Amino acid sequence: MGLVKTIRRPAGVECALLLSLAICPVLQWRSGCHRAEISGCSDEPGHYVTGLMVAGYAFGGWLQRSPMQFAERFYPHYPKVALGHWPPVYYTVQATWAVLFGESISGLLYLQAILVASIAGLLFYYGRSRFGMLAAGLVALVFVV
Repeated sequence: MGLVKTIRRPAGVECALLLSLAICPVLQWRSGCHRAEISGCSDEPGHYVTGLMVAGYAFGGWLQRSPMQFAERFYPHYPKVALGHWPPVYYTVQATWAVLFGESISGLLYLQAILVASIAGLLFYYGRSRFGMLAAGLVALVFVV
């Protein structure tokens, strides 16, 4: 009876997360990013290709060669690799997503929507206790937009 304590979730956090999850794909669709090339910023192709390289190595490339040999053989075919510019956690998440849901740009844009919505939910969660529900909701909405 007293061994397991129920964890109460703060009211409104689920609503903020679901609202963010609904808004992000709509904003992506309205912007036309699913039909565009990944060239809005010079970093975009590098992040995409690096995630594909990590996926290729993690899910089969390691059987044939070392990481450096795999990267050296991968680079001539896809020279936008940018490993080392950013911490590897994002590329690991991206690689796992690509294996589970496909390597398409649209699929990875949905991953971005989920990540943005999650961060917006966290902003709302932490901002609500300090600044109130309205201010936290506004911060989360501005972040998503």
